[in-house]
Amino acid sequence: MTAEAKPDFPYVQSYWSLDQELEVSPPLNEDHRTEVVVMGAGFAGLASALGLIEARPDLKVTVIEAHHAGYGASGRNSGQIFNLPPFAWFLQNLSNYTHRTNARRAVRLIDDQIAKTFALLAEAGHDFECEKSVLQVVARNAVTAAGAAWVCKRLQKAGVETSFFDGKAAQGRVGSATRAILDVPAYRVHPFKLAQSLRKVLLSRGVSFYEDTPVDHIHSHTGGVTLRGPGYTVEAEKAVMTTNAYTAAHNIDLDFAYPKVTNSHTYMIATEVLSQDVLDKITATGDGFGDAALRFYYGRLHNGRLLFGGEDRKSSVLPEEDRHKASFASLHAEMLRRFPFLDHAEIYAAWGGAFQSNVLEIPQIRRAGVGGNVILNVAYGGNGVSGTLMSGRLMRHLVLHVQDDPDTLAHLQLLADTGVPWAGLVPSGIGLAATFLRRSLGFRY
Repeated sequence: MTAEAKPDFPYVQSYWSLDQELEVSPPLNEDHRTEVVVMGAGFAGLASALGLIEARPDLKVTVIEAHHAGYGASGRNSGQIFNLPPFAWFLQNLSNYTHRTNARRAVRLIDDQIAKTFALLAEAGHDFECEKSVLQVVARNAVTAAGAAWVCKRLQKAGVETSFFDGKAAQGRVGSATRAILDVPAYRVHPFKLAQSLRKVLLSRGVSFYEDTPVDHIHSHTGGVTLRGPGYTVEAEKAVMTTNAYTAAHNIDLDFAYPKVTNSHTYMIATEVLSQDVLDKITATGDGFGDAALRFYYGRLHNGRLLFGGEDRKSSVLPEEDRHKASFASLHAEMLRRFPFLDHAEIYAAWGGAFQSNVLEIPQIRRAGVGGNVILNVAYGGNGVSGTLMSGRLMRHLVLHVQDDPDTLAHLQLLADTGVPWAGLVPSGIGLAATFLRRSLGFRY
């Protein structure tokens, strides 16, 4: 295959579900009563149910999923989990004690929750291919290198352990044009296995699980919440809604306001199995990588293949968007531009997935409906997986009204208070410009 060739794209739902045994619980086809119903079995829904059942082991929790656990974005990503603060927080004055304390607390809480969740699954004997790693944020030119240097200092103020490689020190780590590299802590996991592991833990703890069970109608009232779907009705005291981007696709009838969000698609391709020499040329360290640019591309190695993703675009979240050939062709061309030595590599799999976000890349986690009986846990764009796992801890307060965790209350308040940091835009712009100028004059990080 040459760089000019138009490859075939073997479309799949997800690379991660290939050659995996899919366990699916029977659908719900009768009326059902529970204390808390969780809608959606992606990472946000699975973590929400786990957080609730850990807080109250006797709680009657039911999970309802329109397809199967990990069907949506949770099972279609690159399997890299990293904990970076929302971009809006970068623009705040992190020399300010309050802003710095808030950012550090959030980073610490999310790190702790990820580690706790993974330890719980490992103790239960589940293999989800978890490995500590780093994400190499690659700067390809002088402008993005200055931005990476500026972000590195901001991350360190926020309590994120980072390493910065500049000039010659960055050369050879990734097999594409590189001016600087910022390493941030990350985990590499198998997303499908992670979703299935969380599902198995929930089943072992008595959570009722119904898959292939779409929801048509959600009604919040003074007595609780009523869900209706084909052939069933669920009556619950509380409902946690985590259906994310596929809410629009399912046309769920809601009697409360849903947050203003944007639905988008992202795309990935996996190459055939490559030789070790070629893999070493892609990344000498074996770690995943992403761009330090507004047009974000990312990749990682798995089982001898390169997984390369990007080409985010606003979408209608219809099934045909998963196979938007123009996006895959553009993604493939970008892969070859960065790694021209892959011009003969065949494509093994191509898949897309919808995600949902708002302009600030802040998840929408709050009470809604009559009496706050519906808890929204939606809109995870950006580095979503770390936030979804953290959301399970937040459910103790939002669903059960537990008030014994001041860090959780502070985190919820921080999410609710985050807006456009107008006051930080000018100082941030000055800081970026000053960093670029210093580097232009020969002063390094």
